[in-house]
Order: sequence, then structure tokens, then C-alpha cells
Amino acid sequence: MPTKQKGAIASLLILTAARQGVAAPGPAPDLAARVGQPVDIASSAYLYRADRPATANPPESWILLMQYAHLPFDKPVDIAAPAIKCALCGLLWEEVRPLRRLELSWPADAAHQPSVDDLVVACFDGTDQGAHTWWNPRAVKELGQPGVSADGRTYSYAVPVDTWGAVVALRGEGRAAAYAVPTVRALVPDVWKRMDVEVEWGYESSRAHLPYDGRVEAYDGAIDGVRPLRGDKGTMLTNPTAWRSLGKGGSRRGVRFSLLYMGTSAWRRVWPYDAQQEDVARTIVTVWTRSGSFSFLAADLEHGPILAPEYGFFVRATALQRAAPDSTSQPPFSLASRASSAREFMREVAGKRLTTIRSGTRAHAEQTWEGAVEAMGGTDLPSHPTPELEPAMQAEVPDARLTAQWKLGAWHMLRRSVQDERGRRRFNDYPFGVLASETYLILRALDLQGMHKEAADGLDQWLSLPL
Repeated sequence: MPTKQKGAIASLLILTAARQGVAAPGPAPDLAARVGQPVDIASSAYLYRADRPATANPPESWILLMQYAHLPFDKPVDIAAPAIKCALCGLLWEEVRPLRRLELSWPADAAHQPSVDDLVVACFDGTDQGAHTWWNPRAVKELGQPGVSADGRTYSYAVPVDTWGAVVALRGEGRAAAYAVPTVRALVPDVWKRMDVEVEWGYESSRAHLPYDGRVEAYDGAIDGVRPLRGDKGTMLTNPTAWRSLGKGGSRRGVRFSLLYMGTSAWRRVWPYDAQQEDVARTIVTVWTRSGSFSFLAADLEHGPILAPEYGFFVRATALQRAAPDSTSQPPFSLASRASSAREFMREVAGKRLTTIRSGTRAHAEQTWEGAVEAMGGTDLPSHPTPELEPAMQAEVPDARLTAQWKLGAWHMLRRSVQDERGRRRFNDYPFGVLASETYLILRALDLQGMHKEAADGLDQWLSLPL
């Protein structure tokens, strides 16, 4: 294997922050015709294809194959492993998705299309009550026999469970290199909706001169027909979804486009403990520019415009085309607006004399320890116990309760820890083991409190864990 390829494979576990590995959405010549059709979420997955070089596949997609092939995460990927050589293609999402159908399609001129019997199509079971992340796969569920189209070119598999990854592989001793890789559609219960969108920038005098060269993209959505706002002489397209935008003053600046989207805009008084389906079944639009970038939930525009003053953007839907009325919870007040520009909307909002959450918070007296705790547990509060040991680093604040709480912290953490045969402290996240997202908080707190040896013991425990 060339040295360059070895280095690339060895560094696969360093996940890229950019989304260049996400499968690009296909062309959308007629978005209106797709309204009401099932949403295809393949474009939001990291796509692996056996018909391109190893380094051309996104690093994240190799995590999928490592899970599927039961390969160790602490070693370079063995691309000669039988399970890897059999893998034809695969999709990996960043969260568990309600996938319901997987369609594999080959063109009429495809060489060596595999038969139904040649393939094994499987997904990770996201409903087995386990913790589902890229690093701790649970059950792998093989999908049943597919439906086959009349021309024999499309295989349609029912997916019985929510999942975050699917793999298409050759059965037995088959090798993916000998077959054509299909185009994959991943269909969920949601159906496409459509809207026309305007994004405006540079409407404030302080930002009017700034360059807003940029691009727009949609996660779980399709964008078509990007063009400058009417009258905008300073914005010019450089490709179908990108532009140059120079500040020339006078007219409105920005772009307009058509958007296929999914999801609803839910307004909740109390946020639920568990994620809801609408929290992952949603289209997110991101606008990237030289003078600022931001993202918004497409479904929020069903209620009214979006003003992001801290980023200098105004967004509104100029037309909506829905498959059916949405049964969403309603916002606390009407967000509907007659404004057709950012300046009009700002005047409209000012006339309503609304306040932001931050402004409302500032209107209240500063919260105290007693006030916060009594609001949750009542006024009959027990006194703070005297700890058997106090941290090396002391903190004193005007609130006696908070000072006492600080002194309790180290004692609580140490008395809940265990010591091994060599007297080293071990900090589990009761009732669980060592968790990356939580145990580090314990070690950091101990270190800040001057308990350096104990924190070092806990770090040693973490570093000595088997992968």
C-alpha cells in the first residue's frame, strides 16, 4: 500500500469538522413534483462506496465499516479484512434516524449488477435499549427479502427499526470490486414540503458595506433556483448555490431560492427528557458568508420570519406548499408578519414592544442559592453537614450556603470513590462506569480544588481502560 494511503487510513479516527464527506444531494429540476413524497435522507449520511479509492471515502464512513466488521478502534483499518472487501456501500448518520425503506438502484447499462441472493443488507438496531453511538455498536439486524421493480433494476428493503447506519455487502465469499455499486435512497415516514425563501443581509448601515460572498446548503433538504433578491445589483451567482455580494447600498441585498424541507416547528413549555422524533426529522439550512454565517430550522418559517440581529440576517418564506396541515404546538404569541423586508420587520417588532428572554431575565432580581433551591425543594431545607475533609483550595463567597457547598464537594466525590489494591482512587459515574462526557467533570473539579493526586489517579484509571 502506498505510504500516503497508509497515513490516511491510520488517521481515520480523527473526525473532520467539515461536512465534505456527506453525500451531495442530487439535482432537483422540479421540486414541486416531489411535494408529498417520502423524504430521502441519504444526502445527510456519510457515504461509503467500494468503487472509489479508500482515501476518497469520508473518514466517518470507515467507522461504519469498522463497526460492521468488528474491527478494533485502536488500530489502522484493515482494508483487506473479508468483511471490508465484501462491503459494496454504506450510510452512516450522526444520530438515530427513523429509516423505513432502503432502495438500491442500478442503471440499465450497469456492469455486473448483483442479484438479490448475492446481497446481504443490514442495519444497526437503534431500538435495543443500548447506548447508540459510533463507538459502541449493538445488534446488527439483517433486512428481509426486498421487493424488486418490474425492470429488475431496483431492490426495495423494508427497515423494521430506527437506525444510524446501514451496510450493503456481498454474501459469502463475494467481493465488492467485482460488482457495480448502486445508487441508494434512504426513505423515512416524513414527506417533503416546499417553500420559497428569501435571505437578506446588509440591511443595517453598520453592515451595508461588508462583503457577503458565500453559499447556502441544506441538511436533509434540497435547494434549487438560487438567485439574487429583486433589485440587488451587487450580488452575482458563482455557481448554483454560491455567490459574490458586494456592498453597493440602496437596494436590499441577499438571495432567494426554492427549498424542499421536512419537519415541524415545535414549541414546548418544558423540554422533554428524551429526544423527540421532530428533533431529528428536520431540515436545517446554513448560510455561509465572509461576514458571518448562521443556520435556521426551515419549519420555523411556517410561523413567520426569522430575524438574527447578532448575525445580521433576515429570513422569510414567500410561498409555502405543504402536503398536509401540520399538527404542531403553537408559539406563545403570533409570529405572523406582513413585512417584506428586514427594515419593515424591525419596525413591526419594535411596535409590538416585545422583550427577549434575556431582557426578561435582567428585569428580575439576581438569583440566590436559597431562591433557586427553595423554588425546587421548598423552604424546609436541611443544614449543610460538616465534611470530614475539606479541599486544599478554599473559596469564600458572601453566600454562606455556597461556601459550605464548595467545602462539601471534594468529600462527596472521594467518599463515593473506591481504592484499588495500591491505594489509587477510582472514580466511576454511579451507577455507570467511567463516562467520557461526565467523569472528566469529576477529575477537573478535584484538580481545581487542589486534590491533584486524586485527580491524577482518576486520569490514570481513564487512560488504562481497554478500548
